[in-house]
Amino acid sequence: MKKIILFFGNIFRIGKPASDLHYKTYGKDHEVRIIHYNTAGQYDDMLAATSAALQTWTNELNTEDFTKGVKKGKTGTVDTFFVDFKADMTVNEKTIGSQFGPSTETYIEFFPKGLNEYSIANKTTIETLLSRLKSAVTAHSTSFQPAFVTKLQGYSTIYENIRNLQLGKKEDVKDFILTTDELRAKLEKQITINIHTLAIEYIDEPEKAAAFFNQSLLNPSHHHPQDGNNAGPYLLPLPIGETIRAKIELVDEMTFFLLIKNNRTTPIYGYTSDHITGEPASATPIEWQPAEEKIFSYAQLGGKPYLFFYTESTEIVGEVSIFRLGAKND
Repeated sequence: MKKIILFFGNIFRIGKPASDLHYKTYGKDHEVRIIHYNTAGQYDDMLAATSAALQTWTNELNTEDFTKGVKKGKTGTVDTFFVDFKADMTVNEKTIGSQFGPSTETYIEFFPKGLNEYSIANKTTIETLLSRLKSAVTAHSTSFQPAFVTKLQGYSTIYENIRNLQLGKKEDVKDFILTTDELRAKLEKQITINIHTLAIEYIDEPEKAAAFFNQSLLNPSHHHPQDGNNAGPYLLPLPIGETIRAKIELVDEMTFFLLIKNNRTTPIYGYTSDHITGEPASATPIEWQPAEEKIFSYAQLGGKPYLFFYTESTEIVGEVSIFRLGAKND
């Protein structure tokens, strides 16, 4: 038997900790699972606390990536903010829609042009969207959990800080921000609380508690995203001049997301299709810049069974990382 003290500490720091990328994927996957099982609002508090801790840490990762120059230079962190913000709004829309209903005047205050307006946000439109989002959630703050309100209100501040760093208007925004390790520890603590909470609820049904987590994401092996027992990352080789196919299948009718990252030094393009041949393409190809990552829900991919990638560059080697979020447990 394990020493009892191990159950009361930070289990995510036992042995070699997972990388930030793997833990972020694990955290997002856990958030998706809470949403899936929160059918009667019984996990509202857990979801709000987890989402807030995850968002705060992710935003700080963005800022740290900028200040240290470890990703894509000065524009990289702004781009990463857009990726995370768009993915978050897919989740946030579900919370807002379940509270008010998609055809109500209040819902329209948040989404006058639907979720798509956020999905295609760019540097020209983002400040207007963030201002509207902050005003709307402030006006209806009593309808949501405090952590959810704080998270939506905080997007504009985070973007302003990152943008100011990019423009050189502030020398040290980090004086006002906790370190990424401290914030990750807060997220780890929250998920540990979730583990204990679910363990109590399902004391005689451990498989039900385990369904909220996918431990394989912390130390993933290389496999295909259609394999429901292995959630990622799948490293997809993308040689010169070839189109690579990755088949997507919905596992047990569970909502899931794909986190797709371009590991190449040149752009890649992706599209979906109903046909194994890839013809016809479902829509205009989606572009990934070098080191860029994007998150898509199954619905956003149009429910198509095949996802294709290709490159127009002469780069000989390179890979695409595909993480499945909300997939079946190992």
